[in-house]
Amino acid sequence: MIEIVQIDGRACPKIFCDSCGEEIADAKAAGAVVYINLMPDGDKSSIAYVHKNFVKGDCMKRAEEAVRSKGKEPGWAELTEHLAYLISNVGMTSKDVEKRRV
Repeated sequence: MIEIVQIDGRACPKIFCDSCGEEIADAKAAGAVVYINLMPDGDKSSIAYVHKNFVKGDCMKRAEEAVRSKGKEPGWAELTEHLAYLISNVGMTSKDVEKRRV
């Protein structure tokens, strides 16, 4: 989940693992997104931000099992890939991101 954390008087968005609740501080090495895969066009799926299994226990596995428990097939993506697509899908560019780096 994405939450705002107050740091030195600033509101800072951070991503926390939906399985263990701890921060995902390294998107490249540690983060993934789990969702319902193989849906018909137009269907929507919520997502779970998770640590990859080799990083923090079985966070990703638990999220995949939650999808399977609903009779659905899980899919997943690297967190960096997911965020890049998200930024593009809301009309931002790499220049927009660079201007806002903290």
